[in-house]
Amino acid sequence: MKCLKCKKTFKDTLDKCPFCHTKVNGSSDVDFKDNIELIEKMEQELSKTIELKTTKRKIRDNREVSLDETVAINVLNDNNFTLLDEINKQIDNINEEAQEELKKYDDSEIDVEQELASLESFKKRRKVLVITGIASLTLIAFMIILFIISGNIRSNPNNGIVDYNQSLKQSLNTYYETSEIDDLIYLMETVKNDEDKIKELQDTVKNTCYSWVLKYKEEDVSSTTEFEELTLKYKGLIDGIFRYALVKKDDYYIRALHETAYDELMLQFDQIYTDSLDFYEALEFYNEKDYNKAYYMFSKIDSENSYYDKSVTYVNKIYENIMDLLNKDIIKIEKDIDTLSDEEKLNIYILVEETILEYNNVYNVNLSDYEDYQELLTSYTNKVSQYTDIVYGN
Repeated sequence: MKCLKCKKTFKDTLDKCPFCHTKVNGSSDVDFKDNIELIEKMEQELSKTIELKTTKRKIRDNREVSLDETVAINVLNDNNFTLLDEINKQIDNINEEAQEELKKYDDSEIDVEQELASLESFKKRRKVLVITGIASLTLIAFMIILFIISGNIRSNPNNGIVDYNQSLKQSLNTYYETSEIDDLIYLMETVKNDEDKIKELQDTVKNTCYSWVLKYKEEDVSSTTEFEELTLKYKGLIDGIFRYALVKKDDYYIRALHETAYDELMLQFDQIYTDSLDFYEALEFYNEKDYNKAYYMFSKIDSENSYYDKSVTYVNKIYENIMDLLNKDIIKIEKDIDTLSDEEKLNIYILVEETILEYNNVYNVNLSDYEDYQELLTSYTNKVSQYTDIVYGN
């Protein structure tokens, strides 16, 4: 029998042409078309819906900052290559091979069984390619969806995984410890379109900066030089946030620290620094145990000075140190007093009384204003009176 379509001769017992798959009644046997249509449909749907978010880095004011940009990525409609193109290419190559083989035959009788086996192998190869293509497209789509979900989890500060407020506090702590400001800028990027969140962020930043000013004043340093270094550190922190913690929205910039708050903080720094000059000068005298000069300098600091409370504390310390020196002198004078006669004891007590009074004259601290000094003086005045009666009494 001869095929009406390809004109090839085959056995009469077959119900379709083994070369072109045309049935004896002229119909065509197509077993591949539906799979190709399925791939094309998947390709169109993925091309319409897939969009990725990425974050790029830009440089501003010589500092690296993070800026959010949306980049649409068409995974399948690349002008140069698609997975479907590759599958079709492989199928075309197989078809071309089949056609080349067919050209070798003429209209004479051939071994139909051998040809059928070859055609079955060809069909299996096409089927494997189709299944592989569908599986590959499905895997790519799944991976893209996972990537988008993970990106949204990171970029959305209001979800249950990332606590926005905690992240803000952590970013400020990181900046305080390391001067790295990128985390704060990233958080600003995530909320720059939300006015309420931006205001909340600015309030948190302002309050944190005020707490740094208080910490600056309370730092325990022992010299003017150390305090100068602290001043540079803390002013640098505030200045850094004001200058670099900002993001662009439309045609203007949003700052983490508002200009008004920045000006107020700088005024506080200047006032603290001015107030500190007398305090740290007095502190240096105190550390050198020059209590008279230290007392004088601390006493100059009035109640309006931000270091007034500290100054009062050090005035009390000066008094305590002087009293310690006085008690040590008394112990030396009274050494082995129990072995002495009453007259010798009287002389010792007179010397102690004179030493107590002399301390009040040597130091410009008014010791008589303190109760325990008065009690000490009274106790030795009474001893002098007691032993005077013993030695010279009737």
